[in-house]
Amino acid sequence: MLNVRAKKNIEIPDGGVSLFIFEQDRESGDVRPVRFHLEESQSGGLVLTAQKVLTDDEAGRLMDDLWEAGIRPTESGAACSGVVAAKDAHLCNLMEIIRCLLPTK
Repeated sequence: MLNVRAKKNIEIPDGGVSLFIFEQDRESGDVRPVRFHLEESQSGGLVLTAQKVLTDDEAGRLMDDLWEAGIRPTESGAACSGVVAAKDAHLCNLMEIIRCLLPTK
């Protein structure tokens, strides 16, 4: 089982998050850190030779840890801007309803 945890790192002046990535053996319960290696590719660039895939539960725990560390999703991107636009439209509708129910004198 793969575990990825995040904690706020107060030692970084501009803020930051420390990621702790480790695997736990299901049978023995032994815990070992996940090691990633960079190797030079034929084209001269660096390639990460290990990839770890998170389950939905593991990804959810990571997102919870990041939220607790003060990291928030950005509102850039199509999905987020669509949500923001929908919220704005909803608020406009509510304001119109309030104006109709509570006319100003």
